[in-house]
Amino acid sequence: MSAALKVNISFITLVHPHLLIISGSISTEFEETTEHPVIVYMPEISKTHMGGTMRLGLRPTVFLPGSEDWSIARKLYGGREKIWERHRHRYEVNPQYIEKLRAGGRLEFVGRDEKGERMQVLELRGTFRI
Repeated sequence: MSAALKVNISFITLVHPHLLIISGSISTEFEETTEHPVIVYMPEISKTHMGGTMRLGLRPTVFLPGSEDWSIARKLYGGREKIWERHRHRYEVNPQYIEKLRAGGRLEFVGRDEKGERMQVLELRGTFRI
């Protein structure tokens, strides 16, 4: 996954709550004590030891079952159920906000890690067509 795409995931995740009126939502990368931390530091990564501590390397991303009918991202990957992408980041979507973010009905985390805990690919449903 490119760094630009990861930044876009963070950006959409931050902007979308404002559309849902989650006032004060922001990344803890910018404001550690925010009332609604929708993007948080990954718990297993050290905040004190920088250098060689990011989540690196190829990681699996599993697409949601049923997404083959509507997911543009999945179509771009040839409809595969699982893809492998390079990751290089320290922040992630806060798991405590996933359902609240999805509640509007358009934001969908269509690709997740194998445990379903980390959000890897998101789409705004019905926004684009291929």
